Amino acid sequence: MRKISVLNAQKYFSSLVDEVVETGEVIAIQRHNQIDALIVRFPKDYRPEFSDIANLSAYSTSFDFLKDEPDDYSRADIIHYYKK
Repeated sequence: MRKISVLNAQKYFSSLVDEVVETGEVIAIQRHNQIDALIVRFPKDYRPEFSDIANLSAYSTSFDFLKDEPDDYSRADIIHYYKK
């Protein structure tokens, strides 16, 4: 994740947004060496019934490692557990 100052973000905002859209890179905007905000690409498959963080998480590659993990619970197990 690239970090950029608030001043530079203001100066180059349009090109930063273009870069995020094209590359998918996340850019952090910082003030006094503290990250205050992020510029992230908007999810293509945004689902309004889910929270914004759930949409962003689903769109990111953060959980890609789970594709290789075995399923510990079946759909029936989960329904049984949460139907109580």
